[in-house]
Amino acid sequence: MRKSFIVITSLLLICSFGLSETVVSIVGTSAANVHPDSTTGSVVVPISMVNTEAVGGLQFAIKDVPNLLWVNDITGTDRTSAFSFPFNDADTTVRVLPFDISGSSIEPGSGPICLIEFGYSTDLSDAIVDLMFHNILDAEPEFMLNITDPDGNAMNATWMGGLLTVGGIEVRLSGGGGSASYLSEPVQVEMTNNVPVKGIQFNIIDEGNFLSIESIVGVGRAADFTFVGNEVDEHSMVLGVNFAGMEIPAGTDAIAEIVFNISSTATEGEFPITISELIVAAEGGLPLPSHGTEGMFSVTVDVDEQAELPSKFELSQNYPNPFNPTTSISYSVPEASEITVGIYNLLGQEIRSLSSGQHQPGIYTAMWDGLNSNGIRVESGVYIYRMTSSEGFTATKKLVLLK
Repeated sequence: MRKSFIVITSLLLICSFGLSETVVSIVGTSAANVHPDSTTGSVVVPISMVNTEAVGGLQFAIKDVPNLLWVNDITGTDRTSAFSFPFNDADTTVRVLPFDISGSSIEPGSGPICLIEFGYSTDLSDAIVDLMFHNILDAEPEFMLNITDPDGNAMNATWMGGLLTVGGIEVRLSGGGGSASYLSEPVQVEMTNNVPVKGIQFNIIDEGNFLSIESIVGVGRAADFTFVGNEVDEHSMVLGVNFAGMEIPAGTDAIAEIVFNISSTATEGEFPITISELIVAAEGGLPLPSHGTEGMFSVTVDVDEQAELPSKFELSQNYPNPFNPTTSISYSVPEASEITVGIYNLLGQEIRSLSSGQHQPGIYTAMWDGLNSNGIRVESGVYIYRMTSSEGFTATKKLVLLK
């Protein structure tokens, strides 16, 4: 499913590629407060690198503010499987000196190069920790941020810090499930927040990469929010915002529903779905302490149901109708084909595309939240929804939006 980046970070990375500059960044992470039955907790923070040229070696130091973390361990990733990561956690800074005795390099690419497991105690709760790369000028000798090519020559580099949020707002996943090759039952995104929320962003990771987002809509307290789902680097990215500046008020229930496409390769049984890289923002974009919890997704295999594939193309009447704020549109696909489903006004102008692309045989459900393609809620009235197939099938029906 997907990895998310703040827009400013993405622009910096693009610029860095153009200048052949290496970018090393601390990936923003969230963790829960220490469990009441324990005295300490731990969280893994990835260190990511984007490089267009091979990197022979590097050294760096990370300072945490307010200096309440310690390092339990540092491990490499697939990009640095031959590297060792000795570290020295002294005073307010951890020093890291990755090396490979055989002389191999970190090849051009992007993604984590190591994972730092930080420990923390009950002294750190409902807090935001600033993690920054740090030149240690008072060390003997001075310990500078440094990246070299395979020949030992210094390379241009940008070092970007990140935030670790501990405790605070909780976001969790519940519900869901379904059969391979079909759409899932809605997964509830629930949030407990004691203060208003301006925006939210997170990734969903599923074991086996069986799920991809088909649709996502705001519900309840967040019914007026626009939620966007995207698939990047085997993660599902979710972004929620209200373009009119409205907030999600304090509460403890569902704020969104996600319908997933379940891969045909999904195996029967339960597997965890996890929230990562959670960012919850308050007024002015200030990040709030937050953490995500794990949910469980169940895949069932019903032989009888799988055998009853549709025998013809069909577009069903939406339900409910009239509706507010969301409605479901079911359609049947008897053979593999390109399918489009969209919402149109009475002049035949497209308002919103709900589904477009290759479909395998099955019964599908698309959801419309009353928003147009720009994320703006449309006026009450009668609208048309249309299904077309590359096999020549076309069907049109009407629906009614009430406010």
